[in-house]
Amino acid sequence: MDGSRVTSVVRGWRFNPQRRGTAILLVLGVLSIVLGLAYALSRSSTTLSKLSTNELAGLKTDATVEYAPATALIKLAADVNWLPESPIGGLLETGESYQVDLKISREGDGRSLDAIAQSLDRERKYELAERRLSIELAQQALDNHPNSAIAAFATGSNKKAAVYAGSGTIIRGDIRSKGEICFQTGFVLAGATYRMGSIVDQGREAAAYLTYRASWGTSYRAELLKLHYKQTFDSDILLGDVTLGPSVDNPMGVFYHNGDVVIGDNVTITGTIAVDGNVTFLGSDVKLFALQSTTNPETGSIVQSCFPAVVCNKSITFEATADAVRISGLVASRKDVRRFNGTKTRASVYRDELDDRVKRWSRTVPAVDPHDHAIGIDAVPDPFRTTDGPAIYVKGAIMANRVILENEPGMPFALVFDAAKTDTTDAPGFFTWRAVEWTEAD
Repeated sequence: MDGSRVTSVVRGWRFNPQRRGTAILLVLGVLSIVLGLAYALSRSSTTLSKLSTNELAGLKTDATVEYAPATALIKLAADVNWLPESPIGGLLETGESYQVDLKISREGDGRSLDAIAQSLDRERKYELAERRLSIELAQQALDNHPNSAIAAFATGSNKKAAVYAGSGTIIRGDIRSKGEICFQTGFVLAGATYRMGSIVDQGREAAAYLTYRASWGTSYRAELLKLHYKQTFDSDILLGDVTLGPSVDNPMGVFYHNGDVVIGDNVTITGTIAVDGNVTFLGSDVKLFALQSTTNPETGSIVQSCFPAVVCNKSITFEATADAVRISGLVASRKDVRRFNGTKTRASVYRDELDDRVKRWSRTVPAVDPHDHAIGIDAVPDPFRTTDGPAIYVKGAIMANRVILENEPGMPFALVFDAAKTDTTDAPGFFTWRAVEWTEAD
C-alpha cells in the first residue's frame, strides 16, 4: 500500500461524521450512567444521614423523658419531706432540655408520683416528646437503724477510743463501733461488742426536723424551743421548769432550735428535740420521752410513731451536775455524747466566750444528795417514775461519733444505758424512697 492510500484511509476515519456522532453518544451515555450512580449514592448517603440523625434525636428524646422523672426520685432520696413546686426542669449533660409536671401523694409509707415528662428543643420552645408515668413508691430503710445500746461511727484515726466507759457505768445491750472500744475495771456490759464495717452514717441532721412529715403523709412545722426558754443570750437558750408535748399543729411534738441548748431543772418533753448546735444537760429531774403514738389531727385516729428523742448536730454533754435524767428513745448526735466526772467544769466543755455568763447557770452537787443512786437498776420497778436509781438512765439507743462516759465519784450506779427496740421508720434521714412500680399512665 502506497503512502497516498494510507493517508486517505486515516483521513477518512478521523473525519467521518457518522462515526464521530457515535463516539459522542457513547461518552454521553457513560457520563449519564456515572452521574446517575453518583446522584443515587448521594441521595442514599443523605437519606442515611437523616435517618441516623433522626434516630439519634429520637433516642435522646426517649432518654430525656425516661430520665426526667428520675430527677424527682433523686430529690426524694435527698429529702424525704420534699414536695415539688411543679414543674421542675433543667438540662441534661447532652444539652437536651426537660420539664416534668409532678404530683406526689401524701399516703403514709406508700406514696405515688405522677409525672408528665417532656423533652424540649434547646430553646425550650417546642415539645419534642412527652411521656406520662405513674411511679409507685415505698419507704426503704437505710442500713444504720439503731439496734444496739451504743453505735459509734468514729474510726479512731486521731488515736482516741470511739467508745470509752468509766467504772460504775452499766450498758445493757450491744456496743457497735468503727473505732476502738475501751472501758475501766468496774464497767458492766450485758451484751457484746462489734466492729462495724461500711455502715451508712445518716439520720442525725437536725434541720431535717424543722419541717417534718408525719407518718400519714402531711408535713408540719416544728415548734421553736426559743419560745419556751427560761434565760437566753445570743442564740443559746436555757430550758427550765417547762413541760412540752405534741399539739394539733405539731402532732409529733418536734421542738427545734438553731443554736446551743442547756437543759436545766424540771424539764419534761414528750416528743423530739432537734438542735442545730450543742445540747448540755445541767440540771435535775429531766425527762425526754420519744413519742410511741400520736393523734392524727385530720382523722382523730391514734397512729404509731417512731421519731428520736434527741437529734443534735453537735455534741451532747451530761455535766457532773446532771441528776435524775431519764430518756426514752433514740439519742443521736453528729459529734460526741459525753458524760464528765467532777474534775471537769461546764465552762471547759461549753464555749469559752460564755465563761462569765455560764457561771450563773452552774450548779454544785448538794452536800446531801436527795436521790439514792446506790439502788441498782433491777431494784427499781420503773426508773421513769422515780428519781432514785441511776442518775442518768437512757432506754433506747445512742448514736454518735464517740461516746465517752465518765462517772461522778460516789454514785456507783449513776449511768445506765439500756438497749431497747428503737424504730425510726418514719424519722427523717433514716429512710428514703424506692420505686416499686414504674408504668405508663393513661
